[in-house]
This record gives sequence, C-alpha cells and structure tokens, in this order.
Amino acid sequence: MVVRLRRLLIPLSVDALALSPVNRQLECWDGCEARRPEAMIRGKRYGEGMGVIALDSNACRRLHAPTRGWMATTAIVDGQPAAPTPHARGSCLGCGAAMVAKTGRVTSHWAHAAPRDWDPWWENETAWHREWKAKFPEDWREIRHEAQGGEIHRADVRTGPGLILEFQHSSLRDDELAAREAFYDNLVWVLDGRPFAANFEIHHILPDPDAPIAQDMVWVPAKVGLYGTHGGLYHLRSEFEAQVGRAAARSEVRYGTIRGLGRIKRDIEAAYRGHHQFVWKQPRGGWLTAGAPVFIDFGEAGLWRLGVYDDSGLRCCRFTSQGRFVDAARVARDAAELERLLWPVRPFEDFAGYPIN
Repeated sequence: MVVRLRRLLIPLSVDALALSPVNRQLECWDGCEARRPEAMIRGKRYGEGMGVIALDSNACRRLHAPTRGWMATTAIVDGQPAAPTPHARGSCLGCGAAMVAKTGRVTSHWAHAAPRDWDPWWENETAWHREWKAKFPEDWREIRHEAQGGEIHRADVRTGPGLILEFQHSSLRDDELAAREAFYDNLVWVLDGRPFAANFEIHHILPDPDAPIAQDMVWVPAKVGLYGTHGGLYHLRSEFEAQVGRAAARSEVRYGTIRGLGRIKRDIEAAYRGHHQFVWKQPRGGWLTAGAPVFIDFGEAGLWRLGVYDDSGLRCCRFTSQGRFVDAARVARDAAELERLLWPVRPFEDFAGYPIN
C-alpha cells in the first residue's frame, strides 16, 4: 500500500495505525519516545493506513500550522494523549515543545505556544544521543538557553557546575559550528565517530609533549600513503639547528636525518600520556579547527580528543575512556578543568587491546 503525502510517495512496510497507541485522529506521534523522533503524519487516508515520514521540529511546526491545512488534534497533557479543550496546555507529540489548545465553534486543534522556542539546531535523536544523555541526571538534560537578543536554543546537557555538552551525530556546516560555539560560552563537543570510523586511522603513540624526551623531537606528520609515518618518524631539532647555525622553532624543521622509534620505543612508552598521531580521510565539517574541545566517540575504542600536539602544529588525538569522561564532566566547571581531570592517563601498557593502527 502506498500513501500520498504532499506529493511524496511513501511505501508502508508496517501498519502505522497498529503502532500508534492513541487513536485514529493522531497526526503526529513520537514513536520512539524521543524528544525529536521520527514522527507519523496522517496524510490522505487510504483504508486504514497513514504515511510515515522523518520529521524535524521545524517541519513539525509547519505541518501543524492551520494556514497550511494541517492541524494537530492530539497533544500530551499530564502524561496522556488528549484532545484540545478550552484553556488547555500540553506538549507536542512530535517534538516535545509546549502547545496550547485552540477551540472554536467549528474546529479545535493544538498549536505550538511560542514558535520562537523552536530550536533550529535540534537534530532527530538517535539511540546514541539518548544513551549519552542518560549518563547524566535528568534535570541536566535539554536545558533551555536564551540570549539577550531573544535567540533560544537547548543544550543537550548542562551540568550542575555549568559545563555544556553537545552530542553531535550529523555533520555541521562551518558557519553553524561557529554560531553554536559563539552562543554557548562553556562548550564541549562529543561526536558520534561510528559513521566515519573507516576513514579515521589512529597511529603511533607520542610522548607527553612536556616530557624531557620530547623537547628535541620534531615528528613527521602521518599522511595517507606514507606508511613509514604511521609507525613514527622524527627529526632532531638540535641537528637542524647545528646545520643552519641558529636556534629554530619546531615549525621550521623540514629536513635532516629521519629516525624511527626503534631503540627509544620503551622511553616513548614511559612518557606516553594518551597522545597519538592520526589520519582522517575526508574530515567532516570544521571539527579540526573548532574552538571548543572536540571528543570523538568510537564506542568500545573509547573517546579521542582532537588537538594540536606542540608548537610545530602537528595534529594529534588523545585517548580517554567513556567512564572517565563522564565522571570528569559531572564535576568540571569548564573545559580546561575537564581536561585536567582526564589526564594524565594510566601507563601505556594498560591500553593493550585498543584498535591502534
């Protein structure tokens, strides 16, 4: 069976009405109990079926607008689906926003209470979003923030000490990334790394950049196709300075004898504090240049903080576990304190078994 919905042909592989616990008048239903789920919208009726379409919050509001011929006949009131009655208030089945009852002599419907409350930054929730937010107290989740100019957005998590956590599954345009970072003062990003895990390679370990052994080392950046760099290659800055006859910054060291880890591997492991080189093929959005800390969640492989290793500009990623991150995020007042709590990590040998290329 096929239902026509605003010129869209949507094949129904399930009986949509059977999935709905409310009634046949339902126009928008939160089928997975998420705040921003896939919603069911009643289109032109064919027998007992309804159309099924993925809906974001703004699309939900537009489809409900009476001027477009779409009206919400059901909302959640006191935890239960309810029809509109005079002066009633509820929440939208599609996105969870506040709704008010509009009752008249001819028709009655629910309308969104304040269109300006709709957050254009919201994305449809995934199980990954819900699992992460469930690690924090309920009263820390979906916290409303209003700027002086009236702009309103909702943070995925705002901790008691004031740290903002945004869990991002889809890619972001550079301008939207910058806008979010400007809106939230105290922000930390957590990205779902599973969609691009095949393009993200974690390579050799690096010593703590503040360790004595690291002071004379200038690492060759790992690159696609240059497989020697994946195992760790470096120059000695002192050798380069001797050749040019002056002091040199790391960013100036471009030639000289290239060395591998070889004999110093044990010393590097002793100075390890979670840093690795990485190669990200076709990196998403502006995450490499984001202003707020970016942690990538690769599931069982832990969290990896994107960063810059030293004054050479070498990009690196740094390991921490999910449990350690959650514990630190619950008490940290800002991103700097979060990172102080996360590192230094345990000795290198404790990380045996992680998928490091």
